[in-house]
Amino acid sequence: MATSATLQRVPNVPNLYYQGGRFYARVTVKGKQTYRALGTNKIREAKKALAALQTGKPMEVVSRKQPTLYEAIEQVLEFRKIRRGGGRPLSPAPIFYCPCLR
Repeated sequence: MATSATLQRVPNVPNLYYQGGRFYARVTVKGKQTYRALGTNKIREAKKALAALQTGKPMEVVSRKQPTLYEAIEQVLEFRKIRRGGGRPLSPAPIFYCPCLR
């Protein structure tokens, strides 16, 4: 029978544990100790999330959604249209030249 990996304590940081590269906080809920996932694999973010958890502040979003390639290209094209103004619209040549759209 395979045993599950146990949580290991992070040195010099009380109530912070890790397992498999992920960090967890030890909290007490209604008199019972439990572990709460902090949703990160970076120690700096884990320490910030643990401090926010202990002070009672809501946790920030650890990672923000990154735009896809096509969304980023659309944002750049829209920005160029705004910067160039209505008097000088984009010609279709630079749009079709972009190697990422092929």
